[in-house]
Amino acid sequence: MPRSGYTFPSLTLNQVLFKRKPISHADPPGKIEENAEVWVMRGSAEVFTSYEAYLERYDYYSQRNFTDAVNGKTGMTFFEALESENASTSDIERIFPDALRSPILRKVQFSEIARMDDLVNYVYEEFRSDFFPGEEVSAMLDDGEQLDCTVREKANFPELRNPDGSIQRPAFSRYFLKLKSSDEEALLDGDHMKRARNVFTKMNVRFFLKNCLRRDAWIGAPWLVKEHLAQQYRLPMTIPPHLTQEAKVAQVKAQLAQKDSPNNKGKKGKVGSKPLSVDQLLQQEIDQQIKEETSKPPPPKYPIEDLDIEPSSDGSTRPRLKFLAPLDGSMSSDSALTMESVGPLLEVWNALNVHWDIFEVDAFSFDDFVEAMKFSAPNVSCELFAEIHCGVLKTLVDKEGEVLVRLPELNDDEEEEQEEDSVPPTPTEPPARSRRSRLSQVQNAETHPSIDDRPRKTNQAIEMLEERGWVDRLKSRDLADGGWEVIMIGLLHQMSLDSGWTARCEPILEHLAPLKLPPTQNTARNQYMSLDVNLRVSALQIVTMLSMTSHTIRKHLEDRGEEMTVVRKQKTETQRQRKELLKELQRLEWDRAESNPDAIMEDDEVKKEIDTPVMLNGHSHHDESLSTINGALSDDNEDDEDAPRPLRRSNNARKRKRDEENAKREAERLSRLSAQKESADKLKKYRKILKDIEKMKERVLDCERSVEACDERLREMNNTRMKSLGRDRFWNRYWWFEKVGLPIDGVREPAKKKVKVEDEENVGYANGRLWVQGPDPMEREGFIDLPVAEAKQYASRHGISVAERQKVEEGPHSVSTASQWGFYDTGDDLDALIGWLDDRGLREKDLRKELMAWREDIVAQMDVLQSHLNPGKGSEDVSAAADSSDAEPERAPRTRVSTRNKTYLDTTDVEKHWRCLRWTNTRAKTKTGRHCNSTVTTAPANAGRRAREAAAAIADSAAKERRGDRESLGSRRGLRSAR
Repeated sequence: MPRSGYTFPSLTLNQVLFKRKPISHADPPGKIEENAEVWVMRGSAEVFTSYEAYLERYDYYSQRNFTDAVNGKTGMTFFEALESENASTSDIERIFPDALRSPILRKVQFSEIARMDDLVNYVYEEFRSDFFPGEEVSAMLDDGEQLDCTVREKANFPELRNPDGSIQRPAFSRYFLKLKSSDEEALLDGDHMKRARNVFTKMNVRFFLKNCLRRDAWIGAPWLVKEHLAQQYRLPMTIPPHLTQEAKVAQVKAQLAQKDSPNNKGKKGKVGSKPLSVDQLLQQEIDQQIKEETSKPPPPKYPIEDLDIEPSSDGSTRPRLKFLAPLDGSMSSDSALTMESVGPLLEVWNALNVHWDIFEVDAFSFDDFVEAMKFSAPNVSCELFAEIHCGVLKTLVDKEGEVLVRLPELNDDEEEEQEEDSVPPTPTEPPARSRRSRLSQVQNAETHPSIDDRPRKTNQAIEMLEERGWVDRLKSRDLADGGWEVIMIGLLHQMSLDSGWTARCEPILEHLAPLKLPPTQNTARNQYMSLDVNLRVSALQIVTMLSMTSHTIRKHLEDRGEEMTVVRKQKTETQRQRKELLKELQRLEWDRAESNPDAIMEDDEVKKEIDTPVMLNGHSHHDESLSTINGALSDDNEDDEDAPRPLRRSNNARKRKRDEENAKREAERLSRLSAQKESADKLKKYRKILKDIEKMKERVLDCERSVEACDERLREMNNTRMKSLGRDRFWNRYWWFEKVGLPIDGVREPAKKKVKVEDEENVGYANGRLWVQGPDPMEREGFIDLPVAEAKQYASRHGISVAERQKVEEGPHSVSTASQWGFYDTGDDLDALIGWLDDRGLREKDLRKELMAWREDIVAQMDVLQSHLNPGKGSEDVSAAADSSDAEPERAPRTRVSTRNKTYLDTTDVEKHWRCLRWTNTRAKTKTGRHCNSTVTTAPANAGRRAREAAAAIADSAAKERRGDRESLGSRRGLRSAR
């Protein structure tokens, strides 16, 4: 109890707000007697002399209407907000530099910047390159070295201006720094200094300002530093007169009075106004138009939220989706699949193909995978179905018997408890003439759970593993002849011990190990043949997702990360080489432009002119005109002796004139020949430059092809996480599984030293579809199924609710939950989808960009898919693709094989209609390339295998003949095997 003269604790300097307004604390009580009983409120230090008043205040503080003003958290009680604020304040005190506090607070004292975000940006830009004595900084030297320093002194240099007002030298600062590693000092400017990371950030500035500032609750109030901080840092505390509330109110009143003054009224054309001229009237109309234009709300700046865009008025809808299974949850009449199995089916197929090197299986298409999952025949086994199960199981246990995943633990006495059959069928009857206490004991015994109340036994999984456990079988790789089926039963039984997996595992075990059949390996094999396709998908998904948590997968992903680092380095080096080659190519282009001859001669002419011998006296080879001239000259000389002298003088003049003309023509010819020779040399040099340019371009193309190959390798190796292409306005996700971790055409290089995979087994596509997944429940609840008030607001703005808009724009066939999947499989549907997307929305802009970037590859795979499903039909490209694949025969309408009942089928007929039976594995690290190699098989199985090998050999021989392959040895072996 407090004594007389008791000093009440001062109110804490907290900043907790109630409904975003400051809290008014209770007034301290008056004089309290010495032995009076008081109650002190935790956190606020308020004192109450009445317990009822204390409880009333406590209830007030317990409301979830309080806000932590430091970090903006709402919906808290007073005590939670106070604790959160104290934690944030302590973090700020620890992180924020002391040297910056006083300058920042002095800068923001009495600031009129209204929004906190704007104030934070202003402070951050003002002080990001400004340092103060006492700060810990890093000095960046010219050689790239960084040294830890402390700012000792700061010198500010003002801005200098020229007489015309232009800036001669901007303001700057220089700092004396003391190196921490030595006693040396350095003089640097702000461009060579920086603070440590996560010290001066916008988030820290925001917390600091919220913790140090306050503002009165009237419009236009300035920011004020808290009183105790202003006293600590010696800041001015008196608000300037022009920033007080009275000054603001007076300013507003003056503006209103000026607006209502007679002069202003006269301007509006009222009584007493002077007549306006024509120019003034025109100016008023222009001002009015400008005012109306500026008063209109500015158009939205796209992109914006997709659902905020006005619904289209042209009635366009999204292309109709296709589905593997009905949306109502029933089974498909064709595949017997339900919609709940489509998502797991895609998940498992993608995991098996992306991590093929871990599971050691060859690539297979999605259609072959679906066929394999639903195929069932007693006399024909599907190698694809068996190999994927064996490949997944081998990742769970290594050859030393170590389990590589976490599994529920088996109880030691579990088997004994499940085999107890001597339990009394009825509760104990009370003996005759029992006393009242005895009767009460019997009644208590009846109400206690009996042994019959335990879960009934529904399968014989334990009995099927009596001889050897599933781990021991998997360790020795006992997978053939029903071995992997027994291992699956043991694994699913152990998984069912976890309550989270019981509901999924029990129906599978009830069919695979029924109570009515003997618990043998042959039973497991036969029951797996008749297992429902949806249960098959569920079982395979359980073990596949379990294998993704194994140490093998983790190590594989780590190795892939290191390999991707090497590929990225190779890509960077290739890009550097390409850059250097482009510089060299540019230099050659400049040389080509400089060396381009003015006139390019023909090759024969250049060769003729170059090979012409030129004599030292200027004469060349024998010329017809020259010989004629010489002949004429010789005749003239012969006649000179007989001719008279005047005629001789005339002949000498003509001879002299002819010699001059011949010399002039010869000089012109020599000049022309020299120019032609120079042009030929220039042409030769020019052609050499052209050859060098072609070689350089080829090298650049090689680099670009190497970069593309690196990008392709990175795309295939980036299999850590599958990424969607994007989401549309209604939050549907779009998936193209070939984008990450898979070859686009679904074809991988054959394994080394293995049997070559024929073209018949490579369909040329992986999935060939663009998948659409419905929205997540949280996304649907927050963006489509809006609360009543928000739905009314949306309907009032757009004239339609979000749910109604979805029905109109998507049509009747849409996916509404994340477990529903639809797809597009034609290029026309893809183009229509791209046209339906609106790039003014945030989500659809990104989705449309991705679809446009991958459109050619997606359409190419869709065309191959259509040529595979509908041979001989479709577009010309599809027909050409079908003709180019010699291994794809004409497929008749498929006869469905039941996944429930056993029926003996002709092996050749099944091979003809079920493509999945042609798939063979070559990736397993065994002699045959398969995980499961049967050693002891039944007669029907042997017959089926022989028939399958015969059909494959005949098809292989026919394909080779069509391709013109003359390797007779292979054909004879195939025919011999067929016989």
